[in-house]
Amino acid sequence: MSEKLQEIRNAFEDKEDQEARLFATSESLASDKHPERNEDAFINDAEKKIFAVLDGVGGHTAGEVASRENRNFILQKIEALAPDLTLDQVKEEMAKILAEANQNSYKLVAENPTLHGMASTASLVKLLETQEDGLNAVIGNVGDSRVYVQSASGELRQITLDDNIYFSTVLRDEGEEAARKEQKKFAELTDISSLTEAELKNYKNRNVITGAIGGATPDTAFEPHIYTVKLNNGDKIIITSDGVHDNLTDSEIQEIALNTPPEEISKKLAEAAQARSREGVDRSKKDDITSVVISIEGKKTEAGADNQNIETKVEDQEQVAEIQVESGDARNRESIQSAKNFEELYRAIYSIGEITGAEGSISADEMTSMIEQYRTGTLVIEDVPETNGLRSRVEDLDKIDKLRGEF
Repeated sequence: MSEKLQEIRNAFEDKEDQEARLFATSESLASDKHPERNEDAFINDAEKKIFAVLDGVGGHTAGEVASRENRNFILQKIEALAPDLTLDQVKEEMAKILAEANQNSYKLVAENPTLHGMASTASLVKLLETQEDGLNAVIGNVGDSRVYVQSASGELRQITLDDNIYFSTVLRDEGEEAARKEQKKFAELTDISSLTEAELKNYKNRNVITGAIGGATPDTAFEPHIYTVKLNNGDKIIITSDGVHDNLTDSEIQEIALNTPPEEISKKLAEAAQARSREGVDRSKKDDITSVVISIEGKKTEAGADNQNIETKVEDQEQVAEIQVESGDARNRESIQSAKNFEELYRAIYSIGEITGAEGSISADEMTSMIEQYRTGTLVIEDVPETNGLRSRVEDLDKIDKLRGEF
């Protein structure tokens, strides 16, 4: 099996009894100011349902080390959690783990004084699905990396509230509603000439953070923000470092996430943010750029159609089933036939999950294994299922692949 196919398989939840299916992608680009290193780090573990973005601060090596070490520490701790925890228990554990990461950061600095001043933001998401509560995202946040949730209708909500010197002051003096209102205003700003002198000062100080892992001394209080969000079919979770959301407005993030295929959203966000950083406009900011995007998909029917996408008042139940199958087949055929290379084809197959045709029901793992065996000469093309035009597309892509030497 190729490394690329294994990577694609790992990106999908392929358990037949699960209520929700996940598809997660990530993209991280180094700043033009220091292309040789990236001070952001991220977690994208669909199997364990753990996702995060961390942005290192402290400059040069310290920032890079901080984000990497904090990521590794947090991931190890989250992975060790018991699988049967309740929603409230996961919230408690997340706050505890972030506090322990802060302590660990100070321990590392004590052992290596050259790392003095190192710290990182952390926007951490753990998905939890139970019979009692359904699917929920438990979110922990420190600093100014962000977590958004976009509904299936396209509405984008910022769940986290940035820990920066201005918003923290508004939060303390006027409350959370006022702080979020100010944050939203800055999130859509494209022309700083409209700001008053005081507003301009606050805008320029938006990256002066008041919270970070490694930013609180061991003898002072460390208070991460913990949120829970109920998730529904079609929702997307978008985690970004400030290199994304400082360059892009919330409206631009919303538009990209709504109108881009799930497998391309994180890349499109990063590329759009990088392009903006090079334009020299008011929002332009050269920084490391990282996004992690998790798409929540409903459990598929045998034909690959989402049960919630077909709504019709047909008296005959057999006719309803026929409509659902035909609609699912059409979408499946389109996604297979539009694949431009084997990577796209494999992603399409895993998005479908399972195909039912003349050969019976075939899982994504079985389909991709057959294709890999055909490509290595173990099977012949006739062994690949014909359903939804898969066999002909594999044969076409194989010819292109041999000509170009891709994937």
